[in-house]
Amino acid sequence: MYHIIINPASRSGRGAKIWAEQVEPALKAGNTEYQTYFSGKAGEVRQLAAQITAEHAAEPDLTLIVLGGDGTINETLQGIADPSKVILGYIPTGSSNDLARDLGISKDPKAALNLILHNNTPKAMDLGRLTYLDEDQPEESRLFAVSCGIGFDAAVCAEAMSSRIKDTMN
Repeated sequence: MYHIIINPASRSGRGAKIWAEQVEPALKAGNTEYQTYFSGKAGEVRQLAAQITAEHAAEPDLTLIVLGGDGTINETLQGIADPSKVILGYIPTGSSNDLARDLGISKDPKAALNLILHNNTPKAMDLGRLTYLDEDQPEESRLFAVSCGIGFDAAVCAEAMSSRIKDTMN
């Protein structure tokens, strides 16, 4: 059974269409058993990942597929209590898809799905952990798979993500 988290807002709002027109028909054609979870707002992917991994913690090969971008993967990682117990599949439908490029995953959603469904040897992947203090707050920790930045590079990223020309530039 595949558990699939879908970010319909990925690729500037085209994630839902990619799911409905390409990925879901391929799953149905292959009679693949799956359960879908759609995120509705920022931060919800983390909750979905936590819910799925908690409810299915006893499954020996818990496979979680994420359809979204680097931010969706980032949110997913924050929700997984023990990443060593999860096989994570990725269908990149984001703006930049840095993780997919680094891992050699195709930008074509059906090709990425095919890799997940027919690869019997998952790749191990290193994750980073950033632990930090914020004024008068308890210590916090976050996992990351793509990159980690604080200060100027994070400010530039935040500006780019909230720019009114972001969708045009994608």
